[in-house]
Amino acid sequence: MTLVPNDQAMGDRDSKQDALERVNRILVRRAEISAAIRERAINYRGTQRRQLLQLGDWFSRTVNASDVLARPDALALCTPLLQHRGSDVADEPMTKSGIKATVRDGCDRLRESTAMRSRFALMMVYPLLLLAMCSGLLVVFSLYLSPEFERMFREFGLQVSAGTKLVFFISAMVRRFWLVAAVIMGLAVTVCIWMTFRSTAGLGGQGRRYPSVREAWAVWAAHVAYLIEAGLTPNDAIAIAGQTTRKRQIGQFSEIWVLDRRDELRPFTSFNNHNASGISTIDYALQLTNPGDQASLLHDVAANYWDRQRSRSGWWLSWLTPLVASLVGTAVGFVILSLMGPMISLINGLT
Repeated sequence: MTLVPNDQAMGDRDSKQDALERVNRILVRRAEISAAIRERAINYRGTQRRQLLQLGDWFSRTVNASDVLARPDALALCTPLLQHRGSDVADEPMTKSGIKATVRDGCDRLRESTAMRSRFALMMVYPLLLLAMCSGLLVVFSLYLSPEFERMFREFGLQVSAGTKLVFFISAMVRRFWLVAAVIMGLAVTVCIWMTFRSTAGLGGQGRRYPSVREAWAVWAAHVAYLIEAGLTPNDAIAIAGQTTRKRQIGQFSEIWVLDRRDELRPFTSFNNHNASGISTIDYALQLTNPGDQASLLHDVAANYWDRQRSRSGWWLSWLTPLVASLVGTAVGFVILSLMGPMISLINGLT
Protein backbone atom coordinates (compact mmCIF):
# COMPACT_ATOMS: atom_id res chain seq x y z
CA MET A 1 0.00 0.00 0.00
CA THR A 2 1.34 3.45 -0.94
CA LEU A 3 1.67 5.91 1.93
CA VAL A 4 0.16 9.36 1.58
CA PRO A 5 2.44 12.30 2.44
CA ASN A 6 1.07 12.66 5.98
CA ASP A 7 1.65 8.97 6.67
CA GLN A 8 5.17 9.26 5.24
CA ALA A 9 5.93 12.24 7.46
CA MET A 10 4.65 10.37 10.52
CA GLY A 11 6.76 7.35 9.61
CA ASP A 12 9.81 9.57 9.17
CA ARG A 13 9.28 11.11 12.63
CA ASP A 14 8.90 7.69 14.25
CA SER A 15 12.05 6.31 12.63
CA LYS A 16 14.06 9.41 13.51
CA GLN A 17 12.89 9.32 17.13
CA ASP A 18 13.78 5.64 17.35
CA ALA A 19 17.25 6.32 15.92
CA LEU A 20 17.80 9.17 18.39
CA GLU A 21 16.87 6.93 21.30
CA ARG A 22 19.25 4.20 20.13
CA VAL A 23 22.12 6.66 19.72
CA ASN A 24 21.43 8.12 23.17
CA ARG A 25 21.85 4.65 24.64
CA ILE A 26 25.27 4.43 23.03
CA LEU A 27 26.30 7.88 24.27
CA VAL A 28 26.01 6.62 27.83
CA ARG A 29 29.34 4.92 27.07
CA ARG A 30 30.87 7.99 25.40
CA ALA A 31 33.88 8.05 27.73
CA GLU A 32 34.81 4.48 26.80
CA ILE A 33 34.20 5.21 23.12
CA SER A 34 36.43 8.29 23.30
CA ALA A 35 39.20 6.33 25.01
CA ALA A 36 38.95 3.54 22.41
CA ILE A 37 39.23 6.08 19.57
CA ARG A 38 42.33 7.68 21.09
CA GLU A 39 43.89 4.28 21.64
CA ARG A 40 43.21 3.29 18.03
CA ALA A 41 44.62 6.61 16.76
CA ILE A 42 48.08 5.55 17.95
CA ASN A 43 48.20 3.06 15.07
CA TYR A 44 47.72 5.82 12.49
CA ARG A 45 49.79 8.83 11.56
CA GLY A 46 49.48 12.25 9.98
CA THR A 47 46.04 13.37 8.91
CA GLN A 48 44.40 10.10 9.91
CA ARG A 49 45.71 10.30 13.47
CA ARG A 50 44.74 13.96 13.80
CA GLN A 51 41.20 13.29 12.58
CA LEU A 52 40.73 10.40 15.02
CA LEU A 53 42.14 12.39 17.95
CA GLN A 54 39.80 15.26 17.15
CA LEU A 55 36.90 12.83 16.96
CA GLY A 56 37.89 11.29 20.31
CA ASP A 57 37.97 14.73 21.91
CA TRP A 58 34.60 15.51 20.37
CA PHE A 59 33.05 12.36 21.88
CA SER A 60 34.48 13.23 25.30
CA ARG A 61 32.50 16.46 25.34
CA THR A 62 28.77 16.74 25.99
CA VAL A 63 27.18 15.67 22.73
CA ASN A 64 23.67 14.50 22.00
CA ALA A 65 22.19 12.10 19.49
CA SER A 66 21.37 14.87 17.01
CA ASP A 67 25.04 15.90 16.98
CA VAL A 68 26.05 12.33 16.14
CA LEU A 69 23.54 12.07 13.31
CA ALA A 70 24.92 15.29 11.83
CA ARG A 71 28.50 13.96 11.62
CA PRO A 72 29.24 11.17 9.13
CA ASP A 73 32.56 10.30 10.78
CA ALA A 74 30.87 9.91 14.17
CA LEU A 75 28.16 7.78 12.56
CA ALA A 76 30.83 5.59 10.94
CA LEU A 77 31.88 4.63 14.47
CA CYS A 78 28.42 4.49 16.01
CA THR A 79 26.63 2.38 13.41
CA PRO A 80 28.69 -0.74 14.28
CA LEU A 81 27.76 -0.11 17.92
CA LEU A 82 24.09 0.20 16.96
CA GLN A 83 24.28 -3.10 15.13
CA HIS A 84 26.08 -4.83 18.00
CA ARG A 85 23.61 -7.21 19.64
CA GLY A 86 20.70 -5.50 18.01
CA SER A 87 19.62 -2.14 19.41
CA ASP A 88 19.62 -3.11 23.09
CA VAL A 89 23.01 -1.66 23.95
CA ALA A 90 21.85 -0.46 27.35
CA ASP A 91 20.00 -3.67 28.18
CA GLU A 92 22.93 -5.89 27.14
CA PRO A 93 26.01 -3.85 28.03
CA MET A 94 29.04 -4.39 25.85
CA THR A 95 32.32 -5.18 27.48
CA LYS A 96 35.21 -2.73 27.18
CA SER A 97 36.97 -5.12 24.81
CA GLY A 98 33.81 -5.30 22.71
CA ILE A 99 33.69 -1.52 22.43
CA LYS A 100 37.37 -1.43 21.46
CA ALA A 101 36.89 -4.05 18.76
CA THR A 102 33.80 -2.33 17.35
CA VAL A 103 35.45 1.11 17.40
CA ARG A 104 38.51 -0.37 15.69
CA ASP A 105 36.34 -1.58 12.84
CA GLY A 106 34.68 1.83 12.64
CA CYS A 107 38.05 3.60 12.51
CA ASP A 108 39.09 1.39 9.62
CA ARG A 109 35.97 2.54 7.76
CA LEU A 110 37.27 6.10 7.98
CA ARG A 111 40.74 5.20 6.77
CA GLU A 112 40.25 5.10 3.02
CA SER A 113 38.76 8.56 2.58
CA THR A 114 41.39 10.21 4.77
CA ALA A 115 44.28 8.25 3.25
CA MET A 116 43.78 10.07 -0.04
CA ARG A 117 44.39 13.43 1.61
CA SER A 118 47.46 12.08 3.41
CA ARG A 119 48.98 10.93 0.12
CA PHE A 120 48.16 14.31 -1.41
CA ALA A 121 49.93 16.12 1.43
CA LEU A 122 53.04 13.96 1.12
CA MET A 123 53.22 14.49 -2.64
CA MET A 124 53.06 18.27 -2.13
CA VAL A 125 56.16 18.29 0.10
CA TYR A 126 58.73 18.17 -2.74
CA PRO A 127 57.32 21.07 -4.83
CA LEU A 128 56.98 23.24 -1.71
CA LEU A 129 60.51 22.48 -0.54
CA LEU A 130 61.85 23.18 -4.04
CA LEU A 131 60.14 26.57 -4.11
CA ALA A 132 61.43 27.41 -0.63
CA MET A 133 65.03 26.50 -1.53
CA CYS A 134 64.91 28.51 -4.75
CA SER A 135 63.53 31.51 -2.89
CA GLY A 136 66.41 31.28 -0.41
CA LEU A 137 68.97 31.04 -3.23
CA LEU A 138 67.42 34.10 -4.90
CA VAL A 139 67.89 36.14 -1.73
CA VAL A 140 71.52 34.98 -1.35
CA PHE A 141 72.27 35.73 -5.01
CA SER A 142 70.71 39.19 -4.77
CA LEU A 143 72.53 40.12 -1.58
CA TYR A 144 76.04 38.85 -2.34
CA LEU A 145 76.62 37.88 -6.00
CA SER A 146 74.56 40.23 -8.10
CA PRO A 147 76.22 43.45 -6.76
CA GLU A 148 79.67 42.08 -7.66
CA PHE A 149 78.64 41.24 -11.23
CA GLU A 150 76.96 44.60 -11.62
CA ARG A 151 80.04 46.46 -10.34
CA MET A 152 82.38 44.49 -12.62
CA PHE A 153 80.28 45.11 -15.74
CA ARG A 154 80.07 48.81 -14.92
CA GLU A 155 83.83 49.18 -14.35
CA PHE A 156 84.60 47.59 -17.73
CA GLY A 157 81.92 49.64 -19.46
CA LEU A 158 80.09 46.64 -20.85
CA GLN A 159 76.77 47.03 -22.64
CA VAL A 160 74.40 44.53 -21.04
CA SER A 161 71.29 43.05 -22.58
CA ALA A 162 67.71 43.64 -21.46
CA GLY A 163 67.71 40.21 -19.76
CA THR A 164 70.76 41.14 -17.68
CA LYS A 165 69.17 44.48 -16.75
CA LEU A 166 66.06 42.60 -15.64
CA VAL A 167 68.15 40.30 -13.44
CA PHE A 168 69.91 43.28 -11.86
CA PHE A 169 66.59 45.09 -11.36
CA ILE A 170 65.04 42.10 -9.58
CA SER A 171 68.17 41.72 -7.46
CA ALA A 172 68.05 45.42 -6.54
CA MET A 173 64.42 45.09 -5.48
CA VAL A 174 65.24 42.03 -3.38
CA ARG A 175 68.20 43.87 -1.75
CA ARG A 176 66.04 46.85 -1.02
CA PHE A 177 63.13 44.89 0.37
CA TRP A 178 64.86 41.62 1.22
CA LEU A 179 63.37 41.39 4.70
CA VAL A 180 59.84 42.00 3.42
CA ALA A 181 60.39 39.51 0.58
CA ALA A 182 61.73 36.89 3.00
CA VAL A 183 58.77 37.33 5.33
CA ILE A 184 56.27 37.14 2.45
CA MET A 185 57.88 34.02 0.98
CA GLY A 186 58.09 32.40 4.40
CA LEU A 187 54.45 33.14 5.09
CA ALA A 188 53.41 31.89 1.64
CA VAL A 189 55.26 28.58 2.07
CA THR A 190 53.94 28.21 5.63
CA VAL A 191 50.36 28.84 4.53
CA CYS A 192 50.69 26.36 1.65
CA ILE A 193 52.08 23.69 3.96
CA TRP A 194 49.42 24.40 6.60
CA MET A 195 46.58 24.25 4.06
CA THR A 196 47.96 21.02 2.59
CA PHE A 197 48.32 19.17 5.89
CA ARG A 198 45.33 20.81 7.58
CA SER A 199 42.95 19.67 4.84
CA THR A 200 41.21 16.56 6.11
CA ALA A 201 38.93 15.68 3.30
CA GLY A 202 37.65 12.51 4.84
CA LEU A 203 34.18 11.91 6.22
CA GLY A 204 34.82 14.43 8.98
CA GLY A 205 36.47 17.08 6.88
CA GLN A 206 36.32 19.48 9.84
CA GLY A 207 39.47 21.23 8.70
CA ARG A 208 38.55 21.43 5.04
CA ARG A 209 35.99 24.15 4.49
CA TYR A 210 35.74 23.94 0.71
CA PRO A 211 35.98 20.34 -0.51
CA SER A 212 35.73 19.48 -4.17
CA VAL A 213 32.37 18.52 -5.66
CA ARG A 214 33.38 14.85 -5.87
CA GLU A 215 34.48 14.83 -2.23
CA ALA A 216 31.24 16.51 -1.18
CA TRP A 217 29.14 13.94 -3.05
CA ALA A 218 31.20 11.10 -1.59
CA VAL A 219 30.69 12.38 1.96
CA TRP A 220 26.98 13.00 1.26
CA ALA A 221 26.41 9.48 -0.09
CA ALA A 222 28.32 7.87 2.79
CA HIS A 223 26.42 10.04 5.29
CA VAL A 224 23.06 8.96 3.88
CA ALA A 225 24.20 5.32 3.99
CA TYR A 226 25.21 5.56 7.65
CA LEU A 227 21.93 7.29 8.55
CA ILE A 228 19.97 4.51 6.87
CA GLU A 229 22.06 1.95 8.76
CA ALA A 230 21.17 3.84 11.95
CA GLY A 231 17.48 3.24 11.22
CA LEU A 232 16.35 6.46 9.52
CA THR A 233 14.16 6.52 6.45
CA PRO A 234 15.73 7.69 3.16
CA ASN A 235 13.82 10.98 3.34
CA ASP A 236 15.18 11.81 6.78
CA ALA A 237 18.65 10.63 5.78
CA ILE A 238 18.68 12.88 2.70
CA ALA A 239 17.41 15.85 4.70
CA ILE A 240 20.04 15.52 7.45
CA ALA A 241 22.89 14.92 5.00
CA GLY A 242 21.77 17.93 2.96
CA GLN A 243 21.72 20.17 6.03
CA THR A 244 25.29 19.24 7.02
CA THR A 245 26.96 19.15 3.59
CA ARG A 246 29.64 21.75 2.85
CA LYS A 247 28.31 22.36 -0.66
CA ARG A 248 25.28 24.65 -0.77
CA GLN A 249 24.17 23.26 -4.12
CA ILE A 250 24.03 19.70 -2.76
CA GLY A 251 22.06 20.97 0.22
CA GLN A 252 19.53 22.62 -2.09
CA PHE A 253 19.26 19.46 -4.18
CA SER A 254 18.64 17.44 -1.03
CA GLU A 255 15.73 19.65 -0.01
CA ILE A 256 14.17 19.35 -3.46
CA TRP A 257 14.83 15.61 -3.55
CA VAL A 258 12.97 15.06 -0.27
CA LEU A 259 9.98 17.07 -1.50
CA ASP A 260 9.92 15.20 -4.81
CA ARG A 261 10.10 11.84 -3.08
CA ARG A 262 7.25 12.71 -0.75
CA ASP A 263 5.17 13.84 -3.73
CA GLU A 264 6.21 10.69 -5.62
CA LEU A 265 7.83 12.73 -8.37
CA ARG A 266 10.96 11.98 -10.34
CA PRO A 267 13.96 13.47 -8.51
CA PHE A 268 15.49 16.68 -9.85
CA THR A 269 12.87 17.15 -12.58
CA SER A 270 13.59 20.90 -12.46
CA PHE A 271 17.35 20.35 -12.82
CA ASN A 272 17.57 18.68 -16.21
CA ASN A 273 21.01 20.16 -16.90
CA HIS A 274 22.51 18.87 -13.70
CA ASN A 275 25.48 16.72 -14.65
CA ALA A 276 26.49 15.12 -11.32
CA SER A 277 27.48 11.56 -12.12
CA GLY A 278 26.04 9.01 -9.75
CA ILE A 279 22.67 10.71 -9.21
CA SER A 280 20.80 8.00 -11.05
CA THR A 281 22.59 5.31 -9.03
CA ILE A 282 21.77 7.09 -5.79
CA ASP A 283 18.12 7.39 -6.80
CA TYR A 284 18.04 3.69 -7.71
CA ALA A 285 19.59 2.76 -4.35
CA LEU A 286 16.99 4.76 -2.43
CA GLN A 287 14.15 3.05 -4.30
CA LEU A 288 15.23 -0.37 -3.03
CA THR A 289 13.07 -1.83 -0.29
CA ASN A 290 15.83 -3.36 1.85
CA PRO A 291 17.69 -0.74 3.96
CA GLY A 292 20.80 -2.93 3.93
CA ASP A 293 20.84 -2.95 0.14
CA GLN A 294 20.26 0.79 0.08
CA ALA A 295 23.21 1.47 2.40
CA SER A 296 25.49 -0.97 0.59
CA LEU A 297 24.87 0.60 -2.82
CA LEU A 298 25.31 4.12 -1.42
CA HIS A 299 28.66 3.10 0.07
CA ASP A 300 29.64 1.87 -3.40
CA VAL A 301 28.66 5.24 -4.85
CA ALA A 302 30.78 7.03 -2.23
CA ALA A 303 33.75 4.76 -2.98
CA ASN A 304 33.35 5.53 -6.69
CA TYR A 305 33.45 9.26 -6.01
CA TRP A 306 36.57 8.82 -3.85
CA ASP A 307 38.25 6.83 -6.63
CA ARG A 308 37.44 9.50 -9.21
CA GLN A 309 38.76 12.25 -6.93
CA ARG A 310 41.93 10.24 -6.28
CA SER A 311 42.49 9.83 -10.02
CA ARG A 312 41.92 13.53 -10.61
CA SER A 313 44.28 14.58 -7.80
CA GLY A 314 46.90 12.12 -9.01
CA TRP A 315 46.69 13.56 -12.53
CA TRP A 316 47.24 17.11 -11.28
CA LEU A 317 50.08 16.09 -9.00
CA SER A 318 51.76 14.12 -11.77
CA TRP A 319 52.09 17.40 -13.67
CA LEU A 320 52.78 19.69 -10.70
CA THR A 321 56.28 18.50 -9.81
CA PRO A 322 57.61 18.54 -13.41
CA LEU A 323 56.00 21.95 -13.92
CA VAL A 324 57.67 23.42 -10.82
CA ALA A 325 61.01 21.86 -11.76
CA SER A 326 60.71 23.25 -15.29
CA LEU A 327 59.92 26.76 -14.05
CA VAL A 328 62.81 26.68 -11.61
CA GLY A 329 65.18 25.35 -14.29
CA THR A 330 64.04 28.03 -16.73
CA ALA A 331 64.64 30.76 -14.16
CA VAL A 332 68.10 29.47 -13.29
CA GLY A 333 69.02 29.11 -16.96
CA PHE A 334 67.81 32.64 -17.68
CA VAL A 335 69.98 34.08 -14.89
CA ILE A 336 73.06 32.11 -16.00
CA LEU A 337 72.69 33.15 -19.65
CA SER A 338 72.06 36.78 -18.67
CA LEU A 339 75.29 36.87 -16.68
CA MET A 340 77.44 34.72 -18.93
CA GLY A 341 76.70 36.81 -22.06
CA PRO A 342 78.53 39.92 -20.81
CA MET A 343 81.25 37.71 -19.30
CA ILE A 344 81.96 36.13 -22.69
CA SER A 345 82.08 39.59 -24.30
CA LEU A 346 84.54 40.72 -21.63
CA ILE A 347 86.82 37.72 -22.15
CA ASN A 348 86.77 38.20 -25.93
CA GLY A 349 87.61 41.86 -25.51
CA LEU A 350 90.58 41.08 -23.29
CA THR A 351 91.99 38.55 -25.70
